[in-house]
Amino acid sequence: MNIRTSVLDPIRIDELPILNGRLGMSFCAGKKDVGYYSRHVWERDLETDALAIANWGATTWLNLMKESDIKAVSLDPMIFKNTIENLAIKYLHFPIVDAGVPTEADEKRWQEEISPFVLNELTKGKKCLCIVEVD
Repeated sequence: MNIRTSVLDPIRIDELPILNGRLGMSFCAGKKDVGYYSRHVWERDLETDALAIANWGATTWLNLMKESDIKAVSLDPMIFKNTIENLAIKYLHFPIVDAGVPTEADEKRWQEEISPFVLNELTKGKKCLCIVEVD
């Protein structure tokens, strides 16, 4: 059995240069579950992972996971959000339904709120982290 913890396996952030900033991508911080594909046992600590992300320099945390997916990895959505915001990181939640199509309201919110904010941060040379849970 391969157990993955925040201490033994620090959170990995893959990043791309976009505009003047960096877009980071990672799995869900603090998750506790068994990976569907990898079969890894994830026993991560939210505060440790969030601090590592803050130390990477994230100023924005864009979470694309549905609330039910956050709960499925044994996290409380409000504690998750508060932990991030307590590190002075802007938290944006824009859940994407697997194999789904955005609603008109979702598309409007993306175009009017999420996308302009993230692009502005990246233009200013900031680092934005995007969380998409896979595995």
